Amino acid sequence: MTRISKSGNDPKGIFTALATTFCSNLVSSMPTNTSRIVFVRRPSLQLLGVALPSVVWAVVGIASPSSAQQHSEPPGADKQPEGEPANAPGAAQQPSQSAAQEPAQAPGVQATPATASPAAGPAQGTEPAEQILVRGIRGSLRRATDVKRESNAIVDAIAAEDLGKFPDQNVAESLQRVAGLSIDRNGGEGRFVTVRGLGPQFNNTLLNGRTMATETYGRQFSFDLLAAELISGAEVHKAATAMLQEGGIGSTINIRTARPLDFPGFRAVARAMGLYDANSGSVTPQVSGLVTNTFLDGRLGVLLSLSHQRRKARVDRINTRNYNAGTTLNLPDGRTLTGVFAPQNYNQNVDFQQRVHTGGTAALQFDVSDTVRLTLDGLYSTFKVTSDQSHLGHWYTAEQILDAQVDQNNTLVSLTHSDKGATDYINATTNRPTQTWMLGLNGRWDASENLVLTADVSTSSAATNGGGQDRWVVIGFYNPSMYDNTVPGQLPSIFDIPQGLPMHNIPPGLPLNTVDSTRARAHHTYLTGSDVKDTVYEARLDGELRLGDVGLHTLRFGTYGYARSKSDTVYHSNNPTLSQGTGPIECLYCGYHTDIRDDLLKPFDAGNFFSDLRANIPRQWQTFDYVSYLNWLQSPEAQANYAMANPMRPPNYWNQVIMENGGFDALKQPASSTVRERVLGAYTQLDFGGDLSDMPWSGNLGLRYVYTTQRSEGERRNLEELVYADATLFQAIYGPSTPMSVPKSYGNILPSL
Repeated sequence: MTRISKSGNDPKGIFTALATTFCSNLVSSMPTNTSRIVFVRRPSLQLLGVALPSVVWAVVGIASPSSAQQHSEPPGADKQPEGEPANAPGAAQQPSQSAAQEPAQAPGVQATPATASPAAGPAQGTEPAEQILVRGIRGSLRRATDVKRESNAIVDAIAAEDLGKFPDQNVAESLQRVAGLSIDRNGGEGRFVTVRGLGPQFNNTLLNGRTMATETYGRQFSFDLLAAELISGAEVHKAATAMLQEGGIGSTINIRTARPLDFPGFRAVARAMGLYDANSGSVTPQVSGLVTNTFLDGRLGVLLSLSHQRRKARVDRINTRNYNAGTTLNLPDGRTLTGVFAPQNYNQNVDFQQRVHTGGTAALQFDVSDTVRLTLDGLYSTFKVTSDQSHLGHWYTAEQILDAQVDQNNTLVSLTHSDKGATDYINATTNRPTQTWMLGLNGRWDASENLVLTADVSTSSAATNGGGQDRWVVIGFYNPSMYDNTVPGQLPSIFDIPQGLPMHNIPPGLPLNTVDSTRARAHHTYLTGSDVKDTVYEARLDGELRLGDVGLHTLRFGTYGYARSKSDTVYHSNNPTLSQGTGPIECLYCGYHTDIRDDLLKPFDAGNFFSDLRANIPRQWQTFDYVSYLNWLQSPEAQANYAMANPMRPPNYWNQVIMENGGFDALKQPASSTVRERVLGAYTQLDFGGDLSDMPWSGNLGLRYVYTTQRSEGERRNLEELVYADATLFQAIYGPSTPMSVPKSYGNILPSL
């Protein structure tokens, strides 16, 4: 009898039916002592260890009885007691109870003896049939449910098949399937995690139970650094327990990587696929692979995995970056509108991104004896995002608004702006050159039948080398315009106002002039970015004493310590030690006064930019090469044009600003800082449970003590002056910087129930 198992939904039903019929006939024609074949519908194709993208697939394989019997389910793969590693010493040699109750399970292909029914079974004396069983999502759902059921806290879990089943870019997009968890996206990919309304800075992220360093300014972890193919599972602890590291107000998310002794024998899996980006119209490769093997009768295991992804993305954005609350509008027709929420700007942005992600994991496990297991594992990931953005910005000033309309919420929904309104061509970037790694050593000792001791040491580092790699370069001109946001369900529209026409004669719907390069003037210009580095050293010792099967059944205890150092080195074009009377270079050209060469600009066509939303907005404007433009801004021609446009400035002012700031190069700023943190802690936790009228119940009572010392180092500057750079910008002038260091220490007792 041929068994067909299905998991998931597949629109390719015709192909599936044909493939199933063909293979079913093939199997029925085999001798009864031949290994059976089982077919599965899954979202990826695995054949001879190679996975390829496919909606429907069938695995055809024949295994001899001897080879099929060699593939058994790793003990502890079905469920894992909370706080106990799944890869206990000696587990590979002892079959679990669950493995005897149903077909064995391993990643990819599994082999189990088939039990024949009296009606369909082989004749007496015939060797029983064997079958290779390929399991889909059912096994992972069962294990995830087991984790939730067996835990005495509020936990959600994702098993390996969950992460591999969906075409997710990274771990964040897999985690969003957990109830109460949402994600923030960057460049179309999931990055940050929010749990039950608490943002990413309130969630603690662990890798194999260890604190991960982060490449952000705070503690929030960027999940887009980890490819989904590198992960075997994850647990989301939505309630704190004494044995968990502190800091996860929203949740503690523990990500697990694969361990070789969980999969006896040799395993190799590879996957290749192409990703099509509809906005950019490009197809890019994604490849991954995993190889694991065991030696010395299953006592030594080695695992290596690798993932590489490339993506060419185009991200279109349109937004109002700020509303000015409490604005007063004195209109020419005599009306005065007070307390108005007025838009400061209306921006269109096309962002071309190159996203390259390479990551891998490695693990080495050795059972020194039947009671001692050592595990050495590591992770490495690089993620480089190269961004090239072309903006078209429309800026509004309350004093220059000639006509306005507000809605019932006193929000400005329509305006007519004078010729002092600004239209900007902006060349900008948001690059992310990141690198993350972790290395850890774990030792587990089953000291007795009831006592288990575990020691773990690890180090982790994350860095973003973006100092001076980002830019914000603006060329613009004064431009009259009309803004209309009165049509429900439609983006705001932008119209032109022909100069010289009275207000009542303005024809509606004229497109805004954004392509005339002769009107362009120099404006705001700077390079910026930060170098962020985070280093974590961590050590812990945990114990677990089993007291019985019911009632007060487990006592957990342990100590914990870690040292962390995070630095943020800020770079910006301005020289922080300017002499008296010299301004920052970023606003040297502010105000749309200095004429630039027309040939520095070139047309940009945004194509079908938000064309499906029926907005009347420009889709063509000017752009430029920022390197050529910055070079021109420091040329004698630019100096002459600047002097002509700013006759009130001292003759040597332009040259003094250029020289003292070192041009537009990004320089280290006093805003840089370093935070050092040391934490020591100890905990004890008592697990209890039983049955009440055939209904199981469980809980835990724990106490954790944490002592923290911190030292924050940086520089302090006093604000001395605000310079009115132009109608849309104030420029801050600071005094000399003074080094400062602030120590802090505190201890907390953290009970949990």
